[in-house]
Amino acid sequence: MEFHCPVCGFAHPEEIITVTHCRQQHPQEGRLIPYTLTTTGNQVQFAGPSCSLSAVVAILSHMEEEKNFHPIIRRSYQSPSKETTQTLVQALGLELPTAPITAIEALAHHDQMIRQLLEAPATTARQCGHCGVNELMEGPSNPGENLGIISVNPNTCESIELTNQILAKTYTTSWTDMEVVCTGERKNMAHRPTPTLITHSKTFGEMVVIDIGTWGNEAVGLKRILHEILLPHGNGTATYKLVGAVIAPTPFHVVAAIPQQTRKRRWISWMVWSAAP
Repeated sequence: MEFHCPVCGFAHPEEIITVTHCRQQHPQEGRLIPYTLTTTGNQVQFAGPSCSLSAVVAILSHMEEEKNFHPIIRRSYQSPSKETTQTLVQALGLELPTAPITAIEALAHHDQMIRQLLEAPATTARQCGHCGVNELMEGPSNPGENLGIISVNPNTCESIELTNQILAKTYTTSWTDMEVVCTGERKNMAHRPTPTLITHSKTFGEMVVIDIGTWGNEAVGLKRILHEILLPHGNGTATYKLVGAVIAPTPFHVVAAIPQQTRKRRWISWMVWSAAP
């Protein structure tokens, strides 16, 4: 078991070391209480190779909104058994084994509350950097594009240092369209033909899922698990706090790790490849 700093994710087996770190490195934050991640929160039994689905549902069961989940989902953790898990697998139409991301997508597809929690409207806008004209663009959406799922992929075969800056690159992308130019006519500000900038971005809802990618077939994982992150929300910028992580103690098995304290707005990290505490 390790004690984690709620600000930066620093972790140490001795609580006093983490407390000292919090006081010295984050004095402006006031009194900080370290938290631990425990795998004792797994309340969903396995039905064959269902560990990904079982871990995902175990985490979701700790959310306040779980009372509005479909009865088949709730039974898997309220009356945990191989049979209730198997019923859920069949209801979702999943083929096992599967990845945690596939499991959450299936749950969002079949359950209205989970889908609402994961709603993340995507917008694409075209802008001229010269006169500032800005217009929203409409086009076909990709399946799952409006779900609050962020994929973070490593650039090297090393553990990822997750930061808000790295996250920003995953939900906001921009590129120059050399084929569509602006001459300022819309704003009555005539200027030389200027290529336009297209920006694709998301705003998130009440829940966010972060998927940690691999380097080829090599799992790299995170250097540390952050307790909270900042993301664009419908009302501006929101702080999302950790509700759980799907941890892979071996290359072929995952479990749910739950922090001691939970709150409403959360982000969930899938496939954090590190030894389970």
